[in-house]
Amino acid sequence: MTRTGGFTLVELMVTLAVAAILLSVGVPSFQALIRDNRLTGANNELVTAINAARSEAVRQGVTMTLCASTDASSCGGSDWDGGWLLFADADGDGTRDASESILRSQASAPTGVAISTTGFGSAGAIQYMASGFIAGADEGSFVFCDDRGAGEARAINLNASGRPSQALDQDGDGVVENHDGNAVSC
Repeated sequence: MTRTGGFTLVELMVTLAVAAILLSVGVPSFQALIRDNRLTGANNELVTAINAARSEAVRQGVTMTLCASTDASSCGGSDWDGGWLLFADADGDGTRDASESILRSQASAPTGVAISTTGFGSAGAIQYMASGFIAGADEGSFVFCDDRGAGEARAINLNASGRPSQALDQDGDGVVENHDGNAVSC
């Protein structure tokens, strides 16, 4: 009697059981990775906009305004979750006029990511002068959170000169610190 190639029912069931166990262990880790990437991606997008604002202010010799915007054409409120807008602010008033060109805009933050600010004189806008410094020399932080809380948060700190830096956990408590050296909160 010749034996035909293939799998037995027992072999197939064992393979499916092993696959199910691997998936049950791997999927939660993968979901955490996706959430981490959402926070990091939103953080990196804003750092890119901040760096562009600073360098374009110096290069063009005009004030650049980076502001919260929900419609990608005008500044509005302090809801950075809704997106942001970078434009050449020729008159330096922090409001985009029709003649002022938009350099970049960003739609709303990824689903589940909340962006808040601490510090800054005006939480709805940051202005870079032609010198590359922030108008008003106010330090501040952008904090990126999801429903996991401050332990997984990301933050960008801006010093008085306008230079952005990634927030670090300096004191080892598992939470990054804002521009004042205090743990961020979500």
